[in-house]
Amino acid sequence: MAVDVHSTQVLNRVIDDLPDRTTFLVDTFFPSVEVSEEETILFDTTAGRKLITPYVSPLQAGKIVADLGYETDSFRPAYLKDLREFDPKKGNRRLPGEKIGGSLTQAQRVDRSIKWHLNEQISMLADRFEQQAGEILKFGTGTISGERYPTRVVDFKRRSQNRVVKLTTARWGESGVSPYKDIETEAQELSDATGFGPTDVIMDPAAWLLYEADLVGNYKNALDRNLNNLDMAEVSLTYVRQPRDGVTYRGRVGYLRFWTY
Repeated sequence: MAVDVHSTQVLNRVIDDLPDRTTFLVDTFFPSVEVSEEETILFDTTAGRKLITPYVSPLQAGKIVADLGYETDSFRPAYLKDLREFDPKKGNRRLPGEKIGGSLTQAQRVDRSIKWHLNEQISMLADRFEQQAGEILKFGTGTISGERYPTRVVDFKRRSQNRVVKLTTARWGESGVSPYKDIETEAQELSDATGFGPTDVIMDPAAWLLYEADLVGNYKNALDRNLNNLDMAEVSLTYVRQPRDGVTYRGRVGYLRFWTY
């Protein structure tokens, strides 16, 4: 199909065919940042325990409680960087959206090209952080691998039982399988094992449709979509009030917030 470059439809606006980017996982689950100038990072890990103060006679000395040891791991991070080449000759070419015949000087075109590339680099960096956050949340580990950088796995030592994989049986959508009961059971098991209950459930849209169908069919009053009942101090209003960048707040079931991403 021929395009008339002189039409206002073509020249009025430029549509950048770039995917939306988000840092929802980073903002929600990794809000704090630790900065170090050291080449190697050390991680101290304790096993954790829950104790109850022992009873003793008034005439008996207190019972000694053994100190809790720890384990130290080290990690030398890779660099995050990409290289761009800027050709001064590109200043002779019209930029996307610039009127036919050109309206900018060569220097202005080069400056705008540099700005575009810088914005893209910032977005790429945000995407990398978001990818790392998703990998850590899903697997409990982060894998770093790149050109001339040996593969390294940062293990956060999450309980292997925390990862439940449904491969061939008891899958959502199959007869007799309740996604609602699955989530409730797994949330309770996590709370029993760690002492901390989950706060958020993140699904892809296909999984949410199966979960929502179970709620509508069997637990009609379980889903609360009223934003007034949501603790806004713990959730970014950016993602709650309006779906953006692929993130949609679906509602609350009990104490769990549900999102699709």
